[in-house]
Amino acid sequence: MAEIGGSTITEQLARSHSDSVVAIHLTDVPFGHIFQKPDDPSSAEMKYFRNNEKWMQREGAYAGIQSTKPQSLAHALNDSPAGLAGWIVEKFRSWSDCDGDIESRFTRDELLTQIVIYWATESIGSSFLPYYDYANANALDWIKEGMKKWTGSSNVPAALRTLSEGYQSAAARVG
Repeated sequence: MAEIGGSTITEQLARSHSDSVVAIHLTDVPFGHIFQKPDDPSSAEMKYFRNNEKWMQREGAYAGIQSTKPQSLAHALNDSPAGLAGWIVEKFRSWSDCDGDIESRFTRDELLTQIVIYWATESIGSSFLPYYDYANANALDWIKEGMKKWTGSSNVPAALRTLSEGYQSAAARVG
């Protein structure tokens, strides 16, 4: 089962190794699918895509920098523990269902563990590379193939991009 953030990787593993993958289960929409709308979207599908456009305007800038200039950001964050902490904590706060109170969902120890792992290993840059690779590897061409019939899904209320019924049908029709 793919947890939030792993859906793109899970989908690509299934696509690249379909002879070895029996099925996949997603809890969120693989990122690139929000850019590929069906030709004749239903009202539920249009609502889904409008919500994603609003989310991208509020929260999507990280994907732009990580997919175009990942090393610029990585060097800056690896050079500043305060900057790295700010970057990571902001993502946890914005992307969780904490209603602005991050410590209602994560302990300080949990947050510091995440920060220290990235700081000690200087691995924030390598965490950005999938965005760069995705943006520069004709990913939208892959998406045109559509979701496969062996894809299962479930809704996770706090997911960044939840799988509405409208989107599930759109994803199956794209292509």
